[in-house]
Amino acid sequence: MAASFILSSCKDCTKNAIIDMVKLGVFYLMIILQVNSKKRMEIFIWLFLAINAKLAIDIMRGYFGGQAVIKGDLSRASGGNSTMDNFNGIAITMNTLIPFAYFYMVHYKEVWKKLLMILMTGIFVYTMIITGSRGGFLGFVGILGCIWWFSKKKLAMGIVILMILVVGWSFLGDASKERYKSIFAENMDESSQGRINSWMDGLALFAIRPIAGVGAGAFATARMENFGVFLSPHSLYIQVIAELGLFGIIVYFMFFRDIFRLNMRNVRDIRRYELPAEELSPLCKGIVVSAISLLITGLFAHSAYRYTWYFLAGITAASQHIVDNLRAAKEAGAIAGQPQDSSKVESNI
Repeated sequence: MAASFILSSCKDCTKNAIIDMVKLGVFYLMIILQVNSKKRMEIFIWLFLAINAKLAIDIMRGYFGGQAVIKGDLSRASGGNSTMDNFNGIAITMNTLIPFAYFYMVHYKEVWKKLLMILMTGIFVYTMIITGSRGGFLGFVGILGCIWWFSKKKLAMGIVILMILVVGWSFLGDASKERYKSIFAENMDESSQGRINSWMDGLALFAIRPIAGVGAGAFATARMENFGVFLSPHSLYIQVIAELGLFGIIVYFMFFRDIFRLNMRNVRDIRRYELPAEELSPLCKGIVVSAISLLITGLFAHSAYRYTWYFLAGITAASQHIVDNLRAAKEAGAIAGQPQDSSKVESNI
């Protein structure tokens, strides 16, 4: 971002983007400094899910209370907060939450916890559906695919997922069905054509400034200067390529890679070393699936600077720290010939 400021097409836009990124950096540091134990992590995730479930319920109340946005025959949910101020923003947020609620639901043995996670999963899925977001729908299909991939009983899970899709589709209204069918339509609507045009212009902007891009947050200004159209990129990938150039491509590739690599390593280490951290496995799986969902919806939403990425990065770093400490404590006990009791290891974390 700092590199893109020098030749930015809108220095005020880039300055604001950098300030927002610094705020996200503080948010990231607060997570890794405060969420430093299994218990704190569980409380943090529960609070995060509960707060967003309340926001989702408010969105549903508004939708049924006359605050829906009518586009043609389709009613679409809107509202929320600054990160859920449009249809796609709401859908992206819901898709980020669904994997955590699902994997914790599968993990928990206590009936009340399992029921609460089932309830929150249903709330998040339904709220995503009433946004009418096509990108959100594709992200949700991606989540179902990941759930199948993580499942030990793939045949049974595949049948369940297929039944969910068939039954869910049958309950959709005609307007919703037509909107989701338009994803695969040969004749693109105005919205889809606008996205394609934006992507083409974004690639052209990259060709003009390939090293550091046109500046973080400056896509619309640069597009106006070069093509006479003041609109956003509508794609995470075009946003990074056009605004941050080769520097941004390299940094974001490493960022995405580490989110997947570190979480899958945590899941593997918990199982391989029999660490007393089983509750971190659903967390790490939830992070991976949420990130995949964000990458899918990122095809249609410029979400590179969205807080969700840095929330996932923060809990990734925090969970890695917890797992590494547990592993080090266990290895130290084994080397000394005195394997430690799980409760003593936990008390040290």
